[in-house]
Amino acid sequence: MAEQYRLDRVAERLSELLGRDVTKLNDCINVKDKVKAAKGIVLLENLRFHPEEEANDRNFAAKLAALADVYVNDAFSNSHRAHASMLGITEHLPSYAGLKLEQEVKALSKCSENPEHPLVLVVGGVKLADKLAVLVRFIELADHILIGGAEMFTFYRAKGMETGRSKITEQEIPTARKLLNSPKIMLPVDTVIADDFKEGAHTSVVSVSAMPPDKIGVDIGPESVSRFSQIIALAKTVVWAGPMGAFEIKGFEQGTRKIAEAIVSSKAYTVAGGGDTITAIGMLGLNDRFSYISSAGGAMLKFLAGEELPALVPLRK
Repeated sequence: MAEQYRLDRVAERLSELLGRDVTKLNDCINVKDKVKAAKGIVLLENLRFHPEEEANDRNFAAKLAALADVYVNDAFSNSHRAHASMLGITEHLPSYAGLKLEQEVKALSKCSENPEHPLVLVVGGVKLADKLAVLVRFIELADHILIGGAEMFTFYRAKGMETGRSKITEQEIPTARKLLNSPKIMLPVDTVIADDFKEGAHTSVVSVSAMPPDKIGVDIGPESVSRFSQIIALAKTVVWAGPMGAFEIKGFEQGTRKIAEAIVSSKAYTVAGGGDTITAIGMLGLNDRFSYISSAGGAMLKFLAGEELPALVPLRK
């Protein structure tokens, strides 16, 4: 673990936010006397400096537990990991869910367990493999699944179409081909293309059936935005995971902007999550207009896919 991951700056920022002194320790185990001597809030060092953390080592978990009387898990975004601080420690202390974790579970449950219909899933970004389990589950659960971002080109390749130099995930093509059997899957009909992933690159809009072999798809096109927006407008529940294009580059952000605006303008219960999605929402100034923005990425996707999150299991006892 690199030194840059030590938590000294985090302690300083936490102190600023709370308006209280925060004692930062240089380790997370064998510091019981220092914890007792400190007054107020104590921040332990990053647990991942110890490989036993990710290994869910029982002895390491016991050493962490020795520092406290009660354990509260408020890290939903890490709850899909069976680490010592997430799972092993619960064998040694009374364990409870924190308020933020409880909010996450309630919000995600509302759109994945008996949601209001029509339910629309909007998927984008570049990591199709991370979202496949969600797509498989929502084929049964959702009314519409709208796919944008680089992920759409894997689906086009699965259909035998030209994708130019666009990013695709070769190993996911067979699964994408199976998913395309569902009429609920809706792909863009046009795309913004460019010569390169850089600001100032020349762009144009083409039908997805006329993709030049030497170009890169960087965003969904205006006709796709219109069609997606019409479906979103009628939704009662919308789940958004992944931007529609390379939004971080000026000139490639319009699809993400307009779909985000369509989501927040709907009368639906709206949930969004994932690192790039959260960044895009922040850039667009729309943080306060979603019903809920999940702080999680991988944990959110696994929860929506119906998978058990290891760290949540002991909290239900």
